[in-house]
Amino acid sequence: MFSIGLFAKLAQVTTRQLRFYDTLGLLVPDQVGPGGRRAYSAAQLPQLQRILALKDLGFSLDQIRGLLQSGVSPEELRGMLRLKQAESQQRLQAEAARWRRIQTRLEYLNRAGHDDPAVVLKAVPAARWVRTRAVVRGPAQAEALFRRVSSALGGAPFAPDSPFVGLIHDPEGGDGELEVEAGRVLPVGRCWPGPPGPFAQAELPAHDLVAAALHAGPPDDLPLAYRALAQWLAQGAFVRAGPAREVLLCPPQGPDGQGAVTEVQFPLRAAAGGPA
Repeated sequence: MFSIGLFAKLAQVTTRQLRFYDTLGLLVPDQVGPGGRRAYSAAQLPQLQRILALKDLGFSLDQIRGLLQSGVSPEELRGMLRLKQAESQQRLQAEAARWRRIQTRLEYLNRAGHDDPAVVLKAVPAARWVRTRAVVRGPAQAEALFRRVSSALGGAPFAPDSPFVGLIHDPEGGDGELEVEAGRVLPVGRCWPGPPGPFAQAELPAHDLVAAALHAGPPDDLPLAYRALAQWLAQGAFVRAGPAREVLLCPPQGPDGQGAVTEVQFPLRAAAGGPA
């Protein structure tokens, strides 16, 4: 038998919690000695762990009492805990992604004028991504392509905060067609297990320097970010050095595209006679 203090220490709870559970009838001590001294047996530890696990799962104490009386099995409890663990991990990843978006916005606010288009210079690292390549004509076909990519690459092995990326290659002719690569960045150490088909794993190259503009709002308004970058390039110090890159930092929150946050990037090299 263990005193209430020792039992609390073994279970990593407080004696106050044990007294409260006793009052509610959730965990009654095996023995109550002179002066109301409570004593618990080692066999009561699993019962206390069930109570604590169900509490972490969000059940009320009344619900916990009912579940214990119904005889919830260890296998059922383990299954509920694994589900809760997966949900908690998703929330943490979503919060981490939100934190990164906030950092990105702060970077733009700190480095760009409030009245001028927000264009910043930075480096982007290499990454592995899963992508497909297609020729599109007009916004409708481009939107359809990105819908297919979103549907095909919406689950494992991608993390919830894995960004979708589009590379827009300059057209060779003036017929309105664009060659586009569209896909999603793989988490570090993950591989694409998908079958052969339109999607393949490839390297998304690094750039030592890009000009980037952040756009918050529907994709239909992305030309505003492109215009800000074009105006910045017109200063003449740098020229484009590769396909434009669209990085979806936050997916749309509704059918109208509101809530989306996209960063448009232009890889750069110094113009002739410009900065080294």
